[in-house]
Amino acid sequence: MRTTSKGILVLLAGLNFIFIGQCTKDSGRGRDKIYAEYPWTSASDTVTIQGSRCTISGKAFRVFGPRLPGVGLVTLLNVTTESQTELPPDVRADSMWIADKDSVWVKQIEEINQHKSRSGLSLEVSDGPTWQPGDTVNIVVGLRLNDTTYFLSLPDLRIEAHGGR
Repeated sequence: MRTTSKGILVLLAGLNFIFIGQCTKDSGRGRDKIYAEYPWTSASDTVTIQGSRCTISGKAFRVFGPRLPGVGLVTLLNVTTESQTELPPDVRADSMWIADKDSVWVKQIEEINQHKSRSGLSLEVSDGPTWQPGDTVNIVVGLRLNDTTYFLSLPDLRIEAHGGR
């Protein structure tokens, strides 16, 4: 049985945009069956896009503090090219999957805050599931150029806790 819950994504940096996200939790199906439905097997920790070799790094955290009862997961990712090569100008992240042991948080292009530079792409999604600090997540980002999507993975990223103000 699959149940789906909706979440709200609020972009940071002073912008007041609100988007809807989705977290899919599968009951009793197990991690292998969940992962079979998403692009985990076709993802790699490096991809080459028009001669630019790309890698991904990042952080996932939850914010806690006196005025914050524990906001949802925030994920900050950096897609960078090696050897100072330029990322093709039309490359965009068009999808992101963030999974814990039994659920997947799915984000689409309009839900990903993207900042592009000559040699990389910074990605931010926030207000995600309330997975706990210390848990690990696996992330796959779909990078799109023209009609091709390249799947870049960041496995076993540990969720950190940050104090709020």
